[in-house]
Amino acid sequence: MGQKLIPRFIANTLWVLRSGAPLRAVLIVLSLLLVFLSISPISAATPVSGTISSNTTWAVADSPFQVTGNVTVASGVTLTIEPGVTVKFDSGKVLEVEGTLVARGTSTSTITFTSSAASPAAGDWGYIKFKDSSTDATFDGNGDYSSGSILEHCVAEYGGGIGIAHAVGIIWAASSSPFIKQLHCPI
Repeated sequence: MGQKLIPRFIANTLWVLRSGAPLRAVLIVLSLLLVFLSISPISAATPVSGTISSNTTWAVADSPFQVTGNVTVASGVTLTIEPGVTVKFDSGKVLEVEGTLVARGTSTSTITFTSSAASPAAGDWGYIKFKDSSTDATFDGNGDYSSGSILEHCVAEYGGGIGIAHAVGIIWAASSSPFIKQLHCPI
């Protein structure tokens, strides 16, 4: 009566671990698993906030970027976002451009502006605003983009949740002329 019953699978497991060869195999497998996990890349978000006061590139290798506080691209400064980058905005956060924003994705490697919420919904974050001082897009003699602010092959979703963004949407150009091409705003 005082003896406790041990389920059969626990008893079998203990028996296997007591023999030398299977224990060595288990230790080798566990060691290899630990080595694999230690060299695997961990994709933690790169936090960004505040004023960008020198030319900056948000590289795909550092993606995703998480906007944890409002971000301003200062006048005379360029923020370049590489194809394939994801920019996640915390609740109510915005990106305001007083300088130049160059976000040129490709048809196969878009740039995504989205919510950082676990279950994203429309209006989770603010907006991207090109202010009057932002650098307008310029074009060459053939009408092709040559410089200035551009959003090309980008997705902007789950934004427009603060201020007058409810009325004007996620992307806002206030007395400015960025070049916007192949921009998808599903929500």
